[in-house]
Amino acid sequence: MGRRNEGADEARFFANAWRLWPGNVVIEAASPPTLAGALQSLAGTAPALVGLDRTLDYTALRQAVLGVSTWLVQQGVPPGSRVAILQKDGPWAAAMLLGVCHAHAAVPLNPNLSAQEYGFATADFGVAAVAAEQDLPAAARLHDVTAPVLSFAPWIVPPAGEEAPAAAGPEAPAFLLHTSGTTARPKRVVLTQGRICQSAHVIARSLQLGPGDRCLTGMPMFHVHGILNAMSSTLVSGGSFAHCGAFDTIGFYQHMKNLRPTWSTAFPPCTTRWQRALSSCRRSPGCGCCAARRRRCPTCSLKSSNACSVSWCSLPTA
Repeated sequence: MGRRNEGADEARFFANAWRLWPGNVVIEAASPPTLAGALQSLAGTAPALVGLDRTLDYTALRQAVLGVSTWLVQQGVPPGSRVAILQKDGPWAAAMLLGVCHAHAAVPLNPNLSAQEYGFATADFGVAAVAAEQDLPAAARLHDVTAPVLSFAPWIVPPAGEEAPAAAGPEAPAFLLHTSGTTARPKRVVLTQGRICQSAHVIARSLQLGPGDRCLTGMPMFHVHGILNAMSSTLVSGGSFAHCGAFDTIGFYQHMKNLRPTWSTAFPPCTTRWQRALSSCRRSPGCGCCAARRRRCPTCSLKSSNACSVSWCSLPTA
């Protein structure tokens, strides 16, 4: 009996995640149908991206998105092209992803890949350029990449002015990802603008997310879980998104204590480490973040799936 093709199963799951949601959730056409449209409709002073040292409201986030998109065009990357992104996790990673996919197709890369794997990933997706964060050690392993490498500094974006390109439509690719490739050659997964926005709305409705909610996650921003389940679902609901960066218990605890999120999300293997941080947070005097309401996992039937990317870790009540 041959081995199951886990990579193919994972690809089908990612591409059709919105179809797998529980039957009691009504799937409606998302309005607006793209992430860019959602950000435009939410423009205002409510916090969108939140960090320990700075915050972007929805108006500032939209300006940053337009600035990144304009910068790419000014660097000779035409709208519609595929652009790989190599960066550290954190709140700025969300702004960079949204900026690239505004008018281009974003190809987020794992910072832990080898030089050969970077060469394969960029060639397989046919990227026109690689946007690499300054001083990132992984950028030294891009010598097998034939596309030009564009360096950027987090939080520093030139103003867009009137040169900002038009946003991509619902059928255009927003994110291009590879499956894990643990048992076979990694497979390409295309998430269109319309599909990822629709899926984000489904998640937000399932968890009853709203402007008063704040998500804190440590999931990689090169993975569909961080991109869709955490970032996109939060932003289409008008809530605020926080990322603790590379996970460590002390760092996560500090984010919990200072940012007071109302919910979080992670892979099941991550929840053990997160629970340690949550336990420390509950013991901290004056901590109010763990009084957040409990939300039942809407995807518990998928937890046994080898490709499950939508398993939720609600913040427990004290």
